[in-house]
Amino acid sequence: MKRNKSLALTSHAHIEAHKKRTAYHEAGHAIAILVNSEPKQLPPIFFRINLHDSALNSTADTYMGLSYGAEIEYGRFIEHVPESLDCFIENIENSHMKGSFFTAFVADIVNLLIGPLAEAKYTAISDGEVFNKNLITPSALHNYGGSSDLALINEYLDCFSSDKNEQTHLLAELLIQAFDFVDNAENWRKIRLLAQHIINKDIKTIDYNEITTLLSPA
Repeated sequence: MKRNKSLALTSHAHIEAHKKRTAYHEAGHAIAILVNSEPKQLPPIFFRINLHDSALNSTADTYMGLSYGAEIEYGRFIEHVPESLDCFIENIENSHMKGSFFTAFVADIVNLLIGPLAEAKYTAISDGEVFNKNLITPSALHNYGGSSDLALINEYLDCFSSDKNEQTHLLAELLIQAFDFVDNAENWRKIRLLAQHIINKDIKTIDYNEITTLLSPA
């Protein structure tokens, strides 16, 4: 769950708009990790959001741009993706992992999808457009900071099946689940709350405990 982008921009407004999109992206991942564990009977996992920026080749007279990055550390239920289909099947058949392993496997993919989808929804709202399920495809998520998320998802899918049709079918199903999560009013309220907190406080790092406290009723 990593996002890095170099912005060769001189417009402060453009940079701030990108930071806001990134905040919603990372908030989407974070809320997904927090909310999805309980109904799926998965253990809570500690994680931390890190956001950082630095000037690119700037001088006293010239501003060349900004390198802006964000990532979530320790945010996956499966720390290491199985190296092969055989390894994936072995984990599924392991008596201690049966059922829960595949649940965690699928949850990780959904949580990865929710980040760029949250950014897509924020962008649609900002542009006065409708967040439309029919317009969202996996490839469209590249436009919302989803390239590294999709690359990691492809690692999951490659060990799930060697059949590209099966991979495509599973991804389509999970994309619908992820869209519905982001489109849920209560989930979106939590994503907005966290994103606005990151933006307003200019947060550079925030962890599981701090986010849980933020979301807790006063």
